[in-house]
Amino acid sequence: YEQNKARWADYNRQQLERRTKAVKALGVTRAALDRMLREQSGVCALCGDPPKRKQLALDHCHRTGRVRAFLCHACNGALGLLKDDPSLCERAAAYLRHHSVSAATVSARDP
Repeated sequence: YEQNKARWADYNRQQLERRTKAVKALGVTRAALDRMLREQSGVCALCGDPPKRKQLALDHCHRTGRVRAFLCHACNGALGLLKDDPSLCERAAAYLRHHSVSAATVSARDP
């Protein structure tokens, strides 16, 4: 227990230091972040899910440094993979809509 407790405390201390540096670098106050998180009801601004294993990530524009919202790690990663490009996100959404299969279509195929 003591070993795990020490490891947990060290991990959380590192995470807090990392977040504190990020907050300072982005020029946003802790109070502003707390308000943003309350306004989002503690859930991801994109998918609306509460955080699962990790805390929500503070999403920001890498070009301007402007803070956008708190996102779950999956949504934050997805935006990064889509290069934070709205037109690419729209094309990805259109692709998914085009290739989606409705429940009615699936049940019609089943014998």
